[in-house]
Amino acid sequence: MFLATSELMRLFQLDANPKTYVGLARRGLEQRMGKNRPMFATYFITDRCNVRCKGCLYYENLSDELGAKELDTAGAIMVLRRLAEGGVPVVGLAGGEPFLRSDLPEVLEAGDAAGLSLSLVSNAMKLYDEGLEAIDRYCAWALYSPHVPSELEGKKADGQYERGWQGFARMRQALSRPKLICAVNINKYTVEHLDEIFERALEAGADGIKFQPNFVRSVFPSEEQVLQVVARMKLWKKRHPRIVMGREDYFDQFSRYFGDRPHIACTATRRFHVGVQ
Repeated sequence: MFLATSELMRLFQLDANPKTYVGLARRGLEQRMGKNRPMFATYFITDRCNVRCKGCLYYENLSDELGAKELDTAGAIMVLRRLAEGGVPVVGLAGGEPFLRSDLPEVLEAGDAAGLSLSLVSNAMKLYDEGLEAIDRYCAWALYSPHVPSELEGKKADGQYERGWQGFARMRQALSRPKLICAVNINKYTVEHLDEIFERALEAGADGIKFQPNFVRSVFPSEEQVLQVVARMKLWKKRHPRIVMGREDYFDQFSRYFGDRPHIACTATRRFHVGVQ
């Protein structure tokens, strides 16, 4: 059981703080006993976003209007408490853009108090000090998602790519306890910028760089591009084994995420996602 948990920690490059380790160990034991219990959950804490990206998994649900449908502070805290009561040890907060919630510090504090190991993903364009302080205090991981110019749509798209990197630098300066990860979404727009993104993330002091596929067919990279991406990932992993996240078998199977039949069945449509909305 503990060997399986250690493998999970290595696979996801999670920090081995006692709370995370104990939670995953407990879940590993339950799964070995035949109980179908999740180890990770993603809570989409808001449907509001300050950017419009081609091929966003959640694009048709996004709105930057104040009337967007999201749970209030008490409701968001209730979701986190229910996940904790259900025994889920690791919960990631996503959106939309989580920093569009002014109550983010309160929500993170409540999640930590419930015993969860927390992460948060942001495009880093709408940061505020109280939110960063809460991430530093209550989160184990913070993830920055870069959006290249050709990927962005809308009247406000000009300059957003650089604003994101400026925000990433601000995150690096503000965060001392959580691991800071650059999470690169692989689609036909980002593949042309991967070398640049990788170098900028290294220079900015990222603790880790991870590559994840986009599941929307309209923005799939070509087969040739996927092969090029896999070759680059393997090269970077060889040169920077402590920074590049993912095992060799993940890279070997990477092209399967862009096939006619998705490698992960639940991503076959944009109507169903693994997470809590």
